[in-house]
Amino acid sequence: MILNVAICDDNKEIQEKLKAFLLQYQFEKNIDFNVTCFDDGISLLAAKNVQCFELALLDVEMPGIDGLATAKKLKQQYNEHINIIFISSYPQYMQDSFLVHPFYYMCKPVAYKDFCRILNSLIDEVTDTSNIVTLIKTDFSEELIHVSDILFIDISYAKRKELIFHTLNENIATSGILSDWINKLEPYGFCQCFRSILVNIRHIHQVNNNTITLDNGTSLPLSRKYASSIHSRLLNNVTDLKTN
Repeated sequence: MILNVAICDDNKEIQEKLKAFLLQYQFEKNIDFNVTCFDDGISLLAAKNVQCFELALLDVEMPGIDGLATAKKLKQQYNEHINIIFISSYPQYMQDSFLVHPFYYMCKPVAYKDFCRILNSLIDEVTDTSNIVTLIKTDFSEELIHVSDILFIDISYAKRKELIFHTLNENIATSGILSDWINKLEPYGFCQCFRSILVNIRHIHQVNNNTITLDNGTSLPLSRKYASSIHSRLLNNVTDLKTN
């Protein structure tokens, strides 16, 4: 997996130390980090890809806007599911940090062993299916959606190479090929039920001979080709899905 990480600290040495920790960690684990460094909260919040960060390592005391205010804006305006780890020389701010629900508050100096311990816990949490986030590009913007919120994906017949993501709250049209998403989402409990439909088995309420009923009442066709696979995944989803 790839995790987009923002390091925000006005101390360049701390930035480089945290980058080195992440580099060492990714060599030891099956994970890649896409790391971007920022000198202050203002530049982080102004970044074009700010909504894509899944983890932010934030100093608390910084010029312009402090880490607590930066975390609050990140969650309220860009990505409410972003994981925040505060790394600070000031333990007295720990109580205040609880208001933005950080994943952890680490005090400087940070030892690699402690850093690994916290990252291990975070990786376990973000690789839970309920926390996996994927980026959907539309004609007007980019949207981050939780995989667990996707009911099913089907091919749009209005346009070539267009897919419709049917989620709990909305339908999102995006360009793409269904086979690409099959490869990406199969490990997280998605199966084809029809040649043009990929369904999230977590949302299957009932399976009949040739139809599937989702927990929101939607009916989807089930072809004979994919019926056995659907039944197998439903029977084995406790161990087959990435859950706690």
